[in-house]
Amino acid sequence: MIVDKLEMPTPIEKHGSLWFKRDDLFELNGMYGAKVRACLALCRQAKGEGFRRVVSAGSRYSPQLAILGKVANYLGLKAIGVTARGESLPFIQQAESLGVEVHKIPYGYTNVIQKRARDLADALGAFLIPFGMRDDFSIYLTCQSLVNSFPDIENAKEFFSQINRIVVVAGSGVNLLGILSGLRLIKSPVKVLAVLVGHDCRDYVYKSCSWIPEDQLSFVKYDAPYHFLSVYNQVNGVGVDSRYEGKAIPFLKSGDLFWLIGRAVTSPVVVSREI
Repeated sequence: MIVDKLEMPTPIEKHGSLWFKRDDLFELNGMYGAKVRACLALCRQAKGEGFRRVVSAGSRYSPQLAILGKVANYLGLKAIGVTARGESLPFIQQAESLGVEVHKIPYGYTNVIQKRARDLADALGAFLIPFGMRDDFSIYLTCQSLVNSFPDIENAKEFFSQINRIVVVAGSGVNLLGILSGLRLIKSPVKVLAVLVGHDCRDYVYKSCSWIPEDQLSFVKYDAPYHFLSVYNQVNGVGVDSRYEGKAIPFLKSGDLFWLIGRAVTSPVVVSREI
């Protein structure tokens, strides 16, 4: 069953002085990561509710619409995407090659393309896949990926008591909220450092988890434009995404658990850091 695949925990590995949570290893037909898992869950919900079309918004630099196309094809759904007008960058080209009907609009700010996607879904009677997979079930799946990695809650709590911090790219905030929810469930006070890349999700995260202790969560911003690739694309021998996870590598310290969400962009030349 697909639900079993969705809730199956991804591995925790140790390489050198770092631990790695490998949500980037969740795979569907050659696409990897927690966004793929979340999109699969949401599109499966859409199909279960009788929808035949799914609509979403995505940045030209984001894999969102390519993921939507891959998952929609897998489930036999029609995918429609909204993005900013301009040259079709690699992920948009991939989405188009997968059969996504891509609508390009002027003034492609994030809030504008999200509004256009909502309006289009309403007009077509289609199911809306949220920007950044922002949905409670997506958060739940990441929470389960944390908790289900251990035989019981006490074992999980003991493991995290030995971890310096969890370091994760914040992205849209969905996976960060899943991690925080999992830590709350096991009553672990381990600190979480969230690296802001592109979108600033802090308001969304704080509004969604007002229960988080003030000193448990902190944010740091990667100081370069979103569309720039990271300097590093590997740490302790583990290759990571160059648009997202690579930008967290400069902030890692010995004893951290590096939570890898996905891997869609790979730089051709390996630049590694050993910790």
